[in-house]
Amino acid sequence: MDWQATDGVNLRRFTSGTFDVVLSSQLIEHLHPDDLTVHLSQVYELLRPGGRYVLRTPHAYLGPADVSRVFGFERPVGHLKEYDYSELTPLFEALVFLG
Repeated sequence: MDWQATDGVNLRRFTSGTFDVVLSSQLIEHLHPDDLTVHLSQVYELLRPGGRYVLRTPHAYLGPADVSRVFGFERPVGHLKEYDYSELTPLFEALVFLG
């Protein structure tokens, strides 16, 4: 087993189709929403056939999940966007059809 670390943005430095699993923990909420599809498509390129993307991110309905809650804000100010399933599902479904 070989582990590789990245900032989650510069994924093109890795060889396409070489990973069985890509893990993302507490990342996508820090990306600009316009950059999310780029991130996801690069992750998809990294995966071998049958590979898995394991994603952990705060759910929008439970938030804000950043420091905003401490200051009484109803919307996140530290996260650029907290997603719900209805927003993420179409993005993942679109990637399936790319392969």
